[in-house]
Amino acid sequence: VVTGAAYDTAHKIPVAQLDEQTPATSYVTFAECPAAAVSVSEVRQYGLDAAMQTCRASQGDIGLFLRNVALVAGGAFLAFMAFIYSLVSSGLFT
Repeated sequence: VVTGAAYDTAHKIPVAQLDEQTPATSYVTFAECPAAAVSVSEVRQYGLDAAMQTCRASQGDIGLFLRNVALVAGGAFLAFMAFIYSLVSSGLFT
C-alpha cells in the first residue's frame, strides 16, 4: 500500500483499467479508498477483495492518527487559553 508523498508520485490507475498489460510497478486505486493505492503485483497475488480490505485498513490507520493529533492539539489549545485567561484575570496587564 502506498500513501502520503509516495502516493502523489506513484503511477496509479483506477481499478477498472487494470488488465493483463498493466505493469506490475503500477498501483491500483479504489474509489472507496481515495488516499491510498495498492501495487498491481499485490492485487494480482492476493486478489481485488484483499487489496480493497488492505487499502481500507490503511485509511483507518491514517484517520486514527489524524484524530489523535486533533485531540492533542485541541487539548493544548484549551490549556493555552486557560493560561491566557488566568493571566488576564489576575490583573497583571491592567
